[in-house]
Amino acid sequence: MKTLTIALDSNALRPLLRQYGAQVYSQVSTGELRVYIPVLVYAEQMIYPASVIENLLEAFNAQVVPLKVEHADRLGKMWADLPDPFQGQRKNALWRRHKFDCLIASMALYEDWLLVTDDNDPPFHTPGLRTMKVEKFINQHLIGEKP
Repeated sequence: MKTLTIALDSNALRPLLRQYGAQVYSQVSTGELRVYIPVLVYAEQMIYPASVIENLLEAFNAQVVPLKVEHADRLGKMWADLPDPFQGQRKNALWRRHKFDCLIASMALYEDWLLVTDDNDPPFHTPGLRTMKVEKFINQHLIGEKP
């Protein structure tokens, strides 16, 4: 059995914990699933008083992954490979608007995570980045529907 390694974006945290926590916990317990939280997602959650991040870390045995030099290096390669404009935005505007998303994408690329997100911003369309919408992840991996 191969372990599926995922990273959760901020918008995936609440629905997975509140509605599918038992299914995620079960798969984590059997080694089918490993959950990572990029430190940038963790930081985003710390500004919200009602954040579910602490509960999620415990419930899913999730690991917060710090930003490393290798992630920044991967960002540089990702950035060099993107056309300008990319997804209808000039790269300098893309960086100004989506720094966290670009860094999360580079972390997912470097770590080879499946990034579970409902975000549709340009960085999440980076070539080679594996992403999956929350609903599709739930259907395919938690409640067993076939793709």
